[in-house]
Amino acid sequence: MNIEPDHNEKLRTLYILLVQEAFTAIRNLSGKHSGCLSPEDAVRHLDLAGQLAETLHNLPERVNDKSGIAYTQRSMERFVLSYPCFSEQYRFSEYLDKIRKLIPDIDDQ
Repeated sequence: MNIEPDHNEKLRTLYILLVQEAFTAIRNLSGKHSGCLSPEDAVRHLDLAGQLAETLHNLPERVNDKSGIAYTQRSMERFVLSYPCFSEQYRFSEYLDKIRKLIPDIDDQ
């Protein structure tokens, strides 16, 4: 995985956007209409919020952390595949696709 300096800023921006989107989703899952949800739905929403938070657990601290970038990419892609409704409501797929285009050999890690 070769990350050139001009890619670093783009990659940082994409991760900021990805985290911002994830934070919004977690906030919405954990509090949105909480009084209107059945106890079962509330637990399901909190479980999804926890799963999404877990996918970002190893978010790379540096843009040259090759294994962290690849791990986060795979984790987020698995989450989006498991819960396609998140692709419709949030921009996860858009940001993940841009990261993949920026680092085409990400799967080599």
